[in-house]
Amino acid sequence: MLKAIAAIAILLAVGIVGVLVFALTKPDTFRVERSLAVKAPANAVYPLVADFHRWTTWSPYEGRDPAMKRSFGGTAERKGATYA
Repeated sequence: MLKAIAAIAILLAVGIVGVLVFALTKPDTFRVERSLAVKAPANAVYPLVADFHRWTTWSPYEGRDPAMKRSFGGTAERKGATYA
């Protein structure tokens, strides 16, 4: 019984060391990317993205919190526009 427990402990230790050695071979940084193909012309999509006031029509996050408060500042779109 004691030999079986010792064998299991040794196998477990070897397994842990193996995982750690494998982890050491991996890079320290990583990057996650996502992409989406929109089947619409750019001139139809850009106005929806450029103007923060129009985000409520397409953003999937708009309906998640009905009590969410929005504030807009600066220009309506392009440089200087803010959304909080």
